[in-house]
Amino acid sequence: GERSPEDYRKMKASAVAWCLDQGGNNFLQMQSSSVFMTDNDPALLTFTFPSLDPWGIGGFNEPNRTPDQRISFERQVKNLLLQHDGEFQKDPSFAKYHVTLVEDGWRVPYVCWNITQKKEVNKHVTFRTNAASHAETVAAIQEISPHLTDLIKKWELNPRAKASTKAEKKVLRTLAKLRLIAKDLKGSSDYKQCRRNEIRAMMKSFSTPALFLTLNPADIIDPSLGAMGGIPQAEWEAMSEF
Repeated sequence: GERSPEDYRKMKASAVAWCLDQGGNNFLQMQSSSVFMTDNDPALLTFTFPSLDPWGIGGFNEPNRTPDQRISFERQVKNLLLQHDGEFQKDPSFAKYHVTLVEDGWRVPYVCWNITQKKEVNKHVTFRTNAASHAETVAAIQEISPHLTDLIKKWELNPRAKASTKAEKKVLRTLAKLRLIAKDLKGSSDYKQCRRNEIRAMMKSFSTPALFLTLNPADIIDPSLGAMGGIPQAEWEAMSEF
């Protein structure tokens, strides 16, 4: 009964009415500067997909797991999607509407792929600056190094904290001079361009790939063989009777 269209409309209307009666005081407002949870939060799966992990025991980075039970975030996502007839494959928010990448034969949901890509950025990112200001930047980094640790602790306590002292402002100016370069970042435009260049190089070295298709009709019953030989269809059928 609860799956009928009438009950579905009634349930949706009741949910909207409840939200309006609450006045929005019991809801979270998410915008560009909002910080709801981190990617390493053990309750991430429960908060974002409560129907898939209602008991809060199957999430990522579960602290109660032993070292032998711990697996990487990517491996756990793959295991969840490969479950036979599992709910993770059927859930429209987890697997169907947010699929953006096929890697190693398995599809990655958008939410999980976004977390994976941010980890790849932190792993492969490097700092670069132009040659003209290299010596000046190195000297500035050495000068701000005593204040950098204090600013990091300040950001850990409050990610929205602003630089207040002259030393902290100098740290921000120095960091602004550094450019972040990510290498081999999967899914980025440069990564796709690199893969295209590899294909072009292989085509130039080994020539354009070609597919040859050979058709072998059955010479006893296939009328196409008689048509190619110029034999009328009636005569070919008479010959095929033997």
